[in-house]
Amino acid sequence: MRPTNSVSAWVPGLSILLLLLCVETTAQKAPRHNDLVALSPNADKNVQLLDSYLDDLISGNFERAKTRLSPDYTEYGPGASESMTMAQLADNWEHAAHDRIEQTISNRSTVSFNAKAGPDQGDWVMSRGVYNWKERNGGTTMSVPFQVTAQVINGKIKNAYMYFDRSSPLDRLGYAVLSSNHDPELFLIKKVIEDETSAWLRNDGKQMQNCWADLSYATHTVTDESGKAYVITGSEMSDQIMRLSAQKPNEPGITFSNARYEVRPNGNAAWVTFEQTFQKPNGERYTNLESRYLEKLGGNWRIVHMTTLPKK
Repeated sequence: MRPTNSVSAWVPGLSILLLLLCVETTAQKAPRHNDLVALSPNADKNVQLLDSYLDDLISGNFERAKTRLSPDYTEYGPGASESMTMAQLADNWEHAAHDRIEQTISNRSTVSFNAKAGPDQGDWVMSRGVYNWKERNGGTTMSVPFQVTAQVINGKIKNAYMYFDRSSPLDRLGYAVLSSNHDPELFLIKKVIEDETSAWLRNDGKQMQNCWADLSYATHTVTDESGKAYVITGSEMSDQIMRLSAQKPNEPGITFSNARYEVRPNGNAAWVTFEQTFQKPNGERYTNLESRYLEKLGGNWRIVHMTTLPKK
């Protein structure tokens, strides 16, 4: 009998041994939490530093806030490529103090840790919560969740990474992001028309008043389903709008859509025609032929005249 080839006998065994060694080496190199970070001996001071800094910002004490920052402080976010210097940050918060009242932070949780190695080695502090405020003009109450991670060096905040949802408060305040090929004037004209209808459905007199021009010649011409036509004058309309606020909303669930817009802006005036269709929860639908005359007053489009005709 020929002897077993010694090479073929031990090569498979060597392969298994090498594989086990590789697996063991890989397992040993897998980072563990305690290998990367540790509790900072300055944790309490770091937490107090960041919390106090945020409190200074919302209270308007910008000079004290600056004392908690390094001279070369930089804030990053909320976008990946966005950043601000200390001067730019102070300017932003000064504008906020002018436009906002009752600024608070709720549901706040702040922790600190020490990164043991790498480019981010050193003390860090993280905080998350909800930033609340009320718009000074209009009184809209806003709440925005946020998360901030800050690097602390020599008892000062060196860098901070701030993340929050910037779009939701802008949407609530009536701002919109338009594509480059969208005419902003046409958008604003349609928006005030649709806002007025939404307010009417809710019996929101305050919002309706905001959509109409406060002019003596403002009128609303209406033809009802029976064919009766009548005109609501500016003073009558003001009384009607105020009565709406004291009434219950219209039948819940009614929706509307506008179609076939024709908009003719001419400087600070615009003539608009369109079809407006309402749908009730039971599926019943009806359509009106609508026209609006608007004027731009104080930079805002307002309705001056409205005509409503049932579409037969």
